[in-house]
Amino acid sequence: MYDSFSSIGLCGFFRGYSELRSPAILILRLTKLPLTYVFPTDCAEFINTLTNLIFIGLAIKGMRNVLKEGHDTIFFVAFAGYCCVGIGSFLFHATLWYSMQLVDELSMIYATSIMMWASLTHGRSLRYSIFCGVLLASLALGVSIIYHHLQDPVFHQNAFALLTIVVLFRSFFLMEWNIRSKDSKCVNDMWLMVGTGIGVFLCGFGVWNLDNIYCKDLRGWRKDIGMPWAFVSEGHGWWHLLTGIGAYYELQYGIYLRHCLDGRQGEYKLHWPRVWSLPEVRRWKSGEREQLRKDEERGRRRSPNRVEKGEKVIGDVKGNGAALNGNGNGDVVVNGNGNGAMKKKA
Repeated sequence: MYDSFSSIGLCGFFRGYSELRSPAILILRLTKLPLTYVFPTDCAEFINTLTNLIFIGLAIKGMRNVLKEGHDTIFFVAFAGYCCVGIGSFLFHATLWYSMQLVDELSMIYATSIMMWASLTHGRSLRYSIFCGVLLASLALGVSIIYHHLQDPVFHQNAFALLTIVVLFRSFFLMEWNIRSKDSKCVNDMWLMVGTGIGVFLCGFGVWNLDNIYCKDLRGWRKDIGMPWAFVSEGHGWWHLLTGIGAYYELQYGIYLRHCLDGRQGEYKLHWPRVWSLPEVRRWKSGEREQLRKDEERGRRRSPNRVEKGEKVIGDVKGNGAALNGNGNGDVVVNGNGNGAMKKKA
């Protein structure tokens, strides 16, 4: 019953769609298994379909952030392209139609091309921006035509990987060359964010490949344990979740990089309270930056002279020879020598 629940979505890409008229014929031909879905008439690949909702949800979150915080319009377009990836993949895994597969995979090329245009044209003239836009649109159209003709997933994967690498390395160059000397903390924050996004994306890629390699074994295991625990081993579903999160990180990285290149760190901040939370670029609220600066200054004033009971290492002692004496209960005794140095008394 469960053998072909995930169907071909878990066993890698495939070719020859154009000669098929029905998802059922496609599955029977490729898997040579009985056509038995968990949801026979509603959805071809339930988990692979459902997990695409993360793209749509994060795209809406990103577009709202762009509108609310006043980011450049190009990033609203980029999030819209990111949303199209999720919608296309959702429809493809629900139907297994070739037309929906094209929407799924080619939208990845288009969304990445938009980010490449944003990276290549920053600070350049209108004429150059138009030329670059026409060139990238022609490139995306050429990839679409060739892929439709070849129907070779390796070609699509290589094209997408090449575009992504160009976007990232161009961004890294701009970040280090233009911002490092002015604001190293900002650059370090961006490295942490983009590194986290790439790491999550690569984890998804690794899970997807393991799913392809051990597809038959995983199917047998799913059949043995049954639902709902079998859902956990849906590697292609994890691929959707992890790459969706990773791509969201990269889009927020692009927004923050653009503001830092424009010298607008005083207007915008990276809101990322925890590594496992989703980052977001926001405007500084009125008085928020000044309050943060005051808190940092207050912390710096307190920390040098702070002596905790039972501590063995204490910060510099500032004074004119005044001593900090213990009370005989195990406190550390520190004597100032008048020059800011300190000694620990036995």
